[in-house]
Amino acid sequence: MARDKWRDYVLAVTDGDSQRAIKAKTGIDQGTISRWVSPTQERSLLEASTARKFATAYRRPILEVLVHAGVLSEGEAGIKVNPPESLADTPTVDLILEMRRMANELSRRISDATDGVTGI
Repeated sequence: MARDKWRDYVLAVTDGDSQRAIKAKTGIDQGTISRWVSPTQERSLLEASTARKFATAYRRPILEVLVHAGVLSEGEAGIKVNPPESLADTPTVDLILEMRRMANELSRRISDATDGVTGI
């Protein structure tokens, strides 16, 4: 898998975060991040623990991360992946609808958690 595909994926998923912000979110060494986003640096194979940190921090499926990094093929992962959209490319109405859905879900969870609890 081409090195540029991983770089493009990282840049799309992090949506403009600085290397320092990516490090803060993921706990991944900044040198590793620098190699990922540099157009000229070679990168080594992504380790499972690093893939997990990146996937968790940016709320992406681990298999998607591994496929984009070239660790697994789509066939090996059993999935078909497309590059994620940048939030800047997402229609505003879709963002609002997703935020509304998330707020409703959070409200439901809070309500479920506090059912029968007094003094709240």
